[in-house]
Amino acid sequence: MPEVVTLGETMAVFDGITTGPLRYISTYERHSGGAETNVAVGVVRLGHSAGWISRLGDDEFGKFILNFFRGEGVDVSQVKMDPYNPTGIFSASRTKLEKVKTFITVKARRQVSSP
Repeated sequence: MPEVVTLGETMAVFDGITTGPLRYISTYERHSGGAETNVAVGVVRLGHSAGWISRLGDDEFGKFILNFFRGEGVDVSQVKMDPYNPTGIFSASRTKLEKVKTFITVKARRQVSSP
C-alpha cells in the first residue's frame, strides 16, 4: 500500500506555444494537469511511494495521462477508465508577461468514485 494516496481529476492540458487570445493560437503543447498527480509525483521523487485514485475517459487523453503517471512511478492501479465520459481538457491563454489571462475547461461529467 502506498505511503501517500491522492484523489482527484487530472486533465489533459493544452498550452499555446505563442502568447495572445486562444482564438489566434494554432499550435499547442500537450501536458497533464492536476494538483493530486503533481503531489503524487513529488512524493515519489522524494523516495516515497504514492498512489492516485481517479477516473479517466477511456480515450487517448486518458491513456496518455495514465501512462505518464505510471512512468513516473505513481501507483495508478486504482484509476478507472470510463468508457462513457471523456477525459477533461484544460487550456489557458497567456499574455506576453506569461500571466494566465483566460481559462477554458471542459470537465468530464463523472464522479471520482461511484457506489
